[in-house]
Amino acid sequence: MRRRKVLLVFVMTIGLALVNGCWNYREIDSLAIVSGVGIDRSEDGQHYVMTAEIIGFSGKGKEARIKSEHVEAKGETLFDTARNMTRTAPKKLYWSHAGVFIISQEIAREGVVPLLDYIARGTERRLQIVPMVSREETASEIVKLHSITTEVQMYALRDAIETEQKTSSKVPYVNVRDVINALSGEGLSAIMPVVGINDTGEKDASTDLAGTAVFKKEKLVGFLSPDETKWYLFAINKIKGGLIPLDVDLENIHGVSLEISDNKTRITLADTDKKPRVNIEVHPVLSIQEIGVADNLLAGDGLQRLKTSAEKTIQTGIEEVVKSVQKKYGTDIFGFGAALRQSDPKAWRQWEDEWSQVFSELDVQIEVHAEIRNSSVLYKSIKVRD
Repeated sequence: MRRRKVLLVFVMTIGLALVNGCWNYREIDSLAIVSGVGIDRSEDGQHYVMTAEIIGFSGKGKEARIKSEHVEAKGETLFDTARNMTRTAPKKLYWSHAGVFIISQEIAREGVVPLLDYIARGTERRLQIVPMVSREETASEIVKLHSITTEVQMYALRDAIETEQKTSSKVPYVNVRDVINALSGEGLSAIMPVVGINDTGEKDASTDLAGTAVFKKEKLVGFLSPDETKWYLFAINKIKGGLIPLDVDLENIHGVSLEISDNKTRITLADTDKKPRVNIEVHPVLSIQEIGVADNLLAGDGLQRLKTSAEKTIQTGIEEVVKSVQKKYGTDIFGFGAALRQSDPKAWRQWEDEWSQVFSELDVQIEVHAEIRNSSVLYKSIKVRD
């Protein structure tokens, strides 16, 4: 199915190249689509190293198959590096359908403005590209990773981020436009998804979406774990799905899992003489997916106790990630400053010059009001008779 999807993208790209007019016409035989790129520093630290995955066809007619290969180049600037890549590429590179740009931690700690500027100024590069930070030593080793499930690793990686949003919410989805808006706006710091390699010791490893990269201004300062990312997404109203395992205070319990069906989070700020005060109000809609108990958990006040446990779990998770970011990084990835600027511009002007310090000391209160649905589909737990 995934290979068919990639094939469709390839055919549509060729079609667009043929109908869009003479100014961007490409001969089919000279087209190499860039699906994704990794950007590192050279060993001497003086040059950029760019590794691209490119896709094309092998064979003809019904025997045609999608294939991918890698090209690499070095240069003094990103544009210089990309231009040098054309010397080693088998065909002219076509950038409009690049899905992801992966950068090494070294590049990210230097600052991401050169990368964003390079993407934004390119006529063939799009702001919908997903920028990612490599958890590994380099970005190139992720780009070059061989997969047994797909011929085009970078498209599969982009699709995996979208899927993760609905199934686990342990990695954020942002594109280049989002990062530019965060860096150029006020009261909100940038983030990026993190990708690593899940090395099982087998011949074919796989990519591993591994949380959130945290930025202070344009520079990487740290990371959120996958679990911290879930609570972070709750706080900023970007949670799309996932599970909440619970430890309920009842006997004979083997496990309770709630699925996140929907959520609405509202951030409000009240200005005081000393400092702004933040209130995060969370309204999740949850459904019961697993009740591994010997007794009927939902009888009596069981459902209310389940609801209370879920609310406490979510509240604690959000509190911990907020305090962690305040203490470790002092950078407002939650957008508290943006919320203050929107609700009370006068108060924002009072605090904006020292917002990083103010953010680190903010009093943040979290309220969670959960709703549990679909609890009566199987009201009683399964009992095994003697």
